[in-house]
Amino acid sequence: MSNIIAFVVFFPDEASGAATGKSMHHSKQQTPASTSTSVNQPEEPPLPQLDTETSTHELPSESSVPYLNRKSESPLPTPNPEKGKKRIAQATLLEMNKPKKQKLSENEKTAIGRAITRYIVKDMLPFSTIASEPFRQLLASLNPQFIPPNKETLSSIYIPAWYDVEVQKLTQELSGVSYIGITADHWTSLNGDHYLTVTAQFVKNWSLYSKVLQTKAVYESQTGEAIESEIKDILIKFGIADKVVGITVDNAANMAVCARKLNIIHLPCFAHSMNISASKLYNETTFTRWLARIRSIVLWFKRVHLAGVVLKEKLQNLELPNHNVVLDVKTRWNSMYLMVERFAEIYPGLSSACRDPRLKTRAEKEKVEKITDADLQKGEEFIQTMKILYTSTKAISTDKLPTVGQVFPTWNKLKEGFNIQESDSEFKQLIKRTVWRDMQKRYQEPTVADFLEEAAALDPRFKSKLQGNEVWARLELKVADMIQTATKPTVTIKQECDLDSASGTSVTSESPCDKPVQSQSESQVELCQDVKPVLKCKKTAIEELFTDDEDDVTVTRVDDIPTPQMLAHSQIQQYRSMPKIKVNENPLDFYKAHLDKFPIIADLACRYFCISGSSVPSERVFSLAGNTISQERVRIDPDKADMLIFLHKNAD
Repeated sequence: MSNIIAFVVFFPDEASGAATGKSMHHSKQQTPASTSTSVNQPEEPPLPQLDTETSTHELPSESSVPYLNRKSESPLPTPNPEKGKKRIAQATLLEMNKPKKQKLSENEKTAIGRAITRYIVKDMLPFSTIASEPFRQLLASLNPQFIPPNKETLSSIYIPAWYDVEVQKLTQELSGVSYIGITADHWTSLNGDHYLTVTAQFVKNWSLYSKVLQTKAVYESQTGEAIESEIKDILIKFGIADKVVGITVDNAANMAVCARKLNIIHLPCFAHSMNISASKLYNETTFTRWLARIRSIVLWFKRVHLAGVVLKEKLQNLELPNHNVVLDVKTRWNSMYLMVERFAEIYPGLSSACRDPRLKTRAEKEKVEKITDADLQKGEEFIQTMKILYTSTKAISTDKLPTVGQVFPTWNKLKEGFNIQESDSEFKQLIKRTVWRDMQKRYQEPTVADFLEEAAALDPRFKSKLQGNEVWARLELKVADMIQTATKPTVTIKQECDLDSASGTSVTSESPCDKPVQSQSESQVELCQDVKPVLKCKKTAIEELFTDDEDDVTVTRVDDIPTPQMLAHSQIQQYRSMPKIKVNENPLDFYKAHLDKFPIIADLACRYFCISGSSVPSERVFSLAGNTISQERVRIDPDKADMLIFLHKNAD
């Protein structure tokens, strides 16, 4: 007979026992009623006897002891503690070491609320994100003590409060800027609301910045007078109405009227001008027929999914770039050029795909067969001619470097590129003649032409491309006017030096003056450095003794005081003599490094460089606005949309 070691098993209390289910009885024998319990409890099974002769190290098997058998279908019943006794719950070691949860302070709640608001604004998520169950579960797992705000609190309290803070910060930042350029353009949302976006560009600490001022919903006819009133209200809101020196807008007539009423420089968007000139090709019958044959093939590959799959396989077999076709859109810059360039690049793959037996449409095969060698040759000529226009649009659309200085040199490049040569084919001549006929009408207003020429002269990348001295003469006059305005006349002080005959030291009521006292501007322009004051010293004893024998001689030496015109000419000549910088370098870095040599020219350059050569800053806001006023948020309030766009673009 095998010996069995007895085990005493302690069971949880009633609360935990109730959670495990009902107890099963191993014995039908019931114990008598006890005064300590109100219900009859089943009797515990008898414990096995322990044989002392058996080693205590031999453990029984699970099958020999019913309540140790995990597969047993009849677990022991849960014992009921005696009534009236208090059970003391003892904490485990893990519970004792677990830190106590403390309530969040108001600062912590505010910080978490700001983080959630920033997450929704920067990722352009709908306000309903805050109410989604998965998002709230995520917040609860990170910090159970935090109760997230609801949708109304987020949109009505958190976002407006953040917007007010950022508006105040931007207003304070713009208060320290002297010159500001703006861009403006219109956009229509999915729900039909019409918006006017205004951006500001400025130079601060020798870096170029671009900020969104407002994306304002407008509800009246956008005449020049109405736009002028709307833009003026925005400028007054940020306190920069007297600092704006120019505006860059599209070629619409109402924008020109607006700029004239604002009394600032009106610069048509250079990228928009080039796009308009290129779109004139759509009016040429010969060109449009050739382009239509290409577009029909591109459109078919766009619409038919299987055609795209087959094209991808053919391009891989031919070891050509895995590129898809591009369809032109008249309102999209350079889309015509990109469509033809991509068609010529993957034409072997297109031709092979159209002849694949999986594509059973005979009509599309005939379209490809209609593309002759002459059509492909026209495509090459089109790409060669229009590439300079495409490259110019990309260069003028950057927001990292000042672009106004490159408009005039780029215009001259286009003039040279679209000049008709005798060796040009008839098709190539048609392209050049059509595009340049419209392009040459741009920027012919004397005020705009002079402004662009002066901006190019102040740009150290392109100053050597200017011919003649007229532009430099105009800049000298402007620099001289700035010197005259910023400085006051030099004051020459005559100081009497009283020498003490005994000690031989000078006794003066004011500090000795070796240089004239001048008033200098913030740019630290020194008008006169070599003027010597007149000195009338007290006579010594020997001079007084022989005063009757010698004539009193007073020596006066005053050098010529340079005029503002002389200083302006000197700075301009020094600037022109310096070598130009590379076209990919930042002209602001050049002026920062040479600020001590020509500070007035550097200040004048900032006045020009804050004006953008294109309205691309406003165009980029429209891309963001399209994501903000999306299909999921098509009913968003216009004021809320303005806040979201402002915070997304300007807030850190």
